[in-house]
Amino acid sequence: MRDLRRDGVPHGNLPLELDAFVGRATELVELAGALDSARLVTVTGAGGVGKSRLAARAAGRRSPRHGVWRVHLAPVRDEEFVDYAVVEALGLTDHTTRLPRETLLAHLAGRELLLLLDGVEHLVDACASLVTDLLGRAPGLRVLAVGRRPLDVAGERLVPLAPLGTEEAVELLTVRAGQRGGVPEYAADPDADLREVR
Repeated sequence: MRDLRRDGVPHGNLPLELDAFVGRATELVELAGALDSARLVTVTGAGGVGKSRLAARAAGRRSPRHGVWRVHLAPVRDEEFVDYAVVEALGLTDHTTRLPRETLLAHLAGRELLLLLDGVEHLVDACASLVTDLLGRAPGLRVLAVGRRPLDVAGERLVPLAPLGTEEAVELLTVRAGQRGGVPEYAADPDADLREVR
């Protein structure tokens, strides 16, 4: 994990990329622009299209003073545990009787950071409520959400993500096969190969 520290304080939990990032140059530029102009940006698209990878790549290029923090929401099955998941991802411990949202609000006050909420689609209502409260009371916060559907929160900027084009998909397949020791052989029609993979 990326563990940037200033004065002994961790500044993010975004993992370092271990393999090649293929394509999506246009989408990265669009996402960077969205993050510059909006405090809440949601990357939407079908499952498996590369939303999480794109968001992590874009988030990794940001450098807010207090870091980039990724919250994996896929394992969270109940909406009442969303706040706890964020508290845990930020590495916060609170031995008081405060509710997790109060702990988050106290922690985020006066901080400048990017919160990456990855996998919001099955927790939209809870995530929307949390994001609304946090953005309303933590002016230095930006949120990048990833999911199959938007949060429908005021001020949300959507970045819809389509599947890779044929050339980029073939390049990705070639790179991944090479990482595993194989070299795919393509027919004269790469579209036919791609259809076979899909």
